[in-house]
Amino acid sequence: MNCECVTCIILSYNKFNGLFSAIKSVLEQDYERIEVIVADDCSKDFPEEEILEFIKKHQKNNLISIKILHNQQNLGTVKNLNNAIMKSSGSIIINLSGDDLFYDKCTISKIVGIMHEENYTHLICRRVTKSGNFIPSNVELERIERVLTAREQLSKFVIGQFNNLASGCVFSYKKDFIIENGLYDDEYKLWEDGPFFYKILKKGIKINTNYKIISIVYAEDGISSKKNPILKADEKKFMENLMKNDWRLFTRREKRIIKFLYVRAHMFSEFLMFRKLLFIILHFDIIIFRRIKYRQKIKSN
Repeated sequence: MNCECVTCIILSYNKFNGLFSAIKSVLEQDYERIEVIVADDCSKDFPEEEILEFIKKHQKNNLISIKILHNQQNLGTVKNLNNAIMKSSGSIIINLSGDDLFYDKCTISKIVGIMHEENYTHLICRRVTKSGNFIPSNVELERIERVLTAREQLSKFVIGQFNNLASGCVFSYKKDFIIENGLYDDEYKLWEDGPFFYKILKKGIKINTNYKIISIVYAEDGISSKKNPILKADEKKFMENLMKNDWRLFTRREKRIIKFLYVRAHMFSEFLMFRKLLFIILHFDIIIFRRIKYRQKIKSN
């Protein structure tokens, strides 16, 4: 059987200090057929010629296609990524941020091998930060691996308990799968992965994971690691859509926690002191429970 093409989509925007290392980590892969797409979202002084020269200098025989996409206007992460997906040639797509690196030279081979072996349409792997912390942590892994169904994953997702169960930076998927599920939701500008994972979980599609594979070395100062106001607006819109359109899907406890998370993130800072105290008293059980989970997470790291 012929080896299928894998497309690596590398997103960039106004930060190029790690971009060439990210590209090199793709070019060093031992997988037999790779397409590289660098999708830049209207960066100022985008070094397109330097990128092409760098790829030509470091490429091996397994590189079958190079595409440099430079948007003439800023689209945001979601539309930029969707555009790159539609222009890709590979049957499997692997996302890679412009400041992340593949963990080792056989990362793609391991991902494709597991996807074929398990007949997966998509796969989430593990990541390690540049400071050496694994995500998910060992303690988180024990809990995540007990969650066996899509409905259980959905519950943990919406109440913010397993934020590290899945991330777009360690997401590999078949092109047909993401197209059949409507691509990433371009109602949002920067937040691509959360709304997509929610969408497939709501359909009853379980998120496939294999945390034995460490797929990337993760940069902790990326756009999703900061409190970007646009990203925060995306998260607010998502929660409002969830409460407006899907409220019937959740249990009473889930609804209570969702409302707590929404108010805490998007309204609490505007409250007067008395209202803040009242909010804390009414939700004391949730606050204590989440604090315990947070301390366990910090200890595990």
